[in-house]
Amino acid sequence: MKIMRLTIVATMAVVVSLAISIFLLEGARPQMDSAPRLLNGTSDRTGADVARQTNPTQQPAQVPQTRSPDPRAKSLVTAADESPSSKPTTARLSTDVSRAPVPSPEAAATKQLVAQTYDKMLSPDSHRVMQAPYVAAHALVEKENVDPNWSELANMSIGDNFLSGFGSRLDVSMVNCRTDICEVRVSSNFGNDYDADLMDVQNQLAAIKLQPWYQGVFDDGSFSVSFLDNQLPVMVIFFTRK
Repeated sequence: MKIMRLTIVATMAVVVSLAISIFLLEGARPQMDSAPRLLNGTSDRTGADVARQTNPTQQPAQVPQTRSPDPRAKSLVTAADESPSSKPTTARLSTDVSRAPVPSPEAAATKQLVAQTYDKMLSPDSHRVMQAPYVAAHALVEKENVDPNWSELANMSIGDNFLSGFGSRLDVSMVNCRTDICEVRVSSNFGNDYDADLMDVQNQLAAIKLQPWYQGVFDDGSFSVSFLDNQLPVMVIFFTRK
């Protein structure tokens, strides 16, 4: 009897051990992911959401979006290509290198006074029977036609051999050669040494009359001068054709 009890207890112990082993094995078995069920279900999550659940390190695939071409694109590109800002500005590249200095208010006012002085100086005086020689010479120049065979040569000769020696120190406002007479207007710039400018022009005029180029083109020359209130010299020179 005692042996039978021991056998039953041993058997129950084995059964209990088996049950515990089965329970432990069931607990250690990995559970299946429920995501595949969502593929055929009615869930609001997309396939990309399911893929992220199954493999968290995998990035969702980027689906390229295609758009129909904008009909305005061609016109916009064309307009940009034809806009003035897209074209090279030749004038800006060529003139920005050397700009003329902006004259001071005093210099600008002086230029205006010089022009007014020339008008007054060379206009006929209705109260005089005999006009000044420079007034008569100016009137002759105004009446002449332009002789293309002589005027261009005379202009170049005066510019290259007489006026070029003054550089920018003096203001040359006119070189007008026509048929038989040339009229040249020269004045000092504001702030110059006016006495030195006047002396320089007179000396240069006397010197060129001895040079072969002058004697081959011109016969004689006359010089007249007027002065502004600040003693700035306003000079007019007439050369006659040989």
